Amino acid sequence: MICFAQERNQQMERESELNEIIENRIEDLGSLLQERDRNVQFHIQEKIEDLRARKEFEDLQFKEKLKYGKFRMLRMLSKARKMVKERIDRGKKFASRDIIEEYADFASGVYAPLQRNGHRNTHINERADVLKEVEPISTYQGIEMIEESLEGSSLFETQGLRKTTPSLKKILMKR
Repeated sequence: MICFAQERNQQMERESELNEIIENRIEDLGSLLQERDRNVQFHIQEKIEDLRARKEFEDLQFKEKLKYGKFRMLRMLSKARKMVKERIDRGKKFASRDIIEEYADFASGVYAPLQRNGHRNTHINERADVLKEVEPISTYQGIEMIEESLEGSSLFETQGLRKTTPSLKKILMKR
């Protein structure tokens, strides 16, 4: 019986050692699971913060876009109101004109009339018409026309000069 009791004691010691090992493993697994849960929670919080920051940035961009669109629409509305007011004023037969205000504003039509409003500067138009009538000097006919107009003039006589150079036509014919 002593052998049987001694064997039983050894078996109980092994069982208690195994129970300790199992309990240690369970505790280690529990601590690993808790650490994993903390890491998962930490990563989830990071993702939430990143998402919140991104959404706030997108929200800020959207608000800026709305603000820009608002100012753009306000400018368009003020321009449309101004155009409607001008049409109404044009529709009146005897529209009162604020002469003092027109002369005080240096950008008004008094100082610089605009062609798009129907005002034409005749001096510039006359000069442009003269330039249209003259042929360009880059062509042979244009040079010949200028030479002919100078031959009959008293330009050479008043300066005491004679035309000694041969005609351009003769020079070009020799080539």
